[in-house]
Amino acid sequence: MDLPINGFSSRLKYNKVDKIVAISEIIKDILIRGGVKKEKITVIYSTVNCEDFSGKSNLREELGLADDTLLLGTVASFFWRKGHRHLFGAMVKVKEKFPQIKLLVVGKGPLEKDLKKLAKRLGLENEVIFLGFRKDIPEILNILDVFVLASLKEGLGVSLLE
Repeated sequence: MDLPINGFSSRLKYNKVDKIVAISEIIKDILIRGGVKKEKITVIYSTVNCEDFSGKSNLREELGLADDTLLLGTVASFFWRKGHRHLFGAMVKVKEKFPQIKLLVVGKGPLEKDLKKLAKRLGLENEVIFLGFRKDIPEILNILDVFVLASLKEGLGVSLLE
């Protein structure tokens, strides 16, 4: 992963602050390689409250999904680095073995129209369900059989922690 910190103005900016919070040791190392003094960097990992993911949900029923539906899902903004195109390509192959499969896609972004067209072109218009931006992520993740993180680049995938 690359961060844009190699320019003079970026180094100046980062060294003018008292502290920088990095979300992982990898990000800390990238900042150090970019010229930030390690004493200024504190790593604070993202956390998840596991209690948010307990409990029963009627969401499958609300979405009109049969009990025997194999339900996959992903939560990511619609940018190329999030790997939706690769995920949809894999869904074509998985659908051959598991015809009762569905993929919930949660998020929004500039590639939304392109991704909907791609799903249709691949014959997945009945398998891929675009839910848009949602605030009930724990409930959505709780009904999935499989969560998929297809990102090509990720600082720390909070959705994976969830």
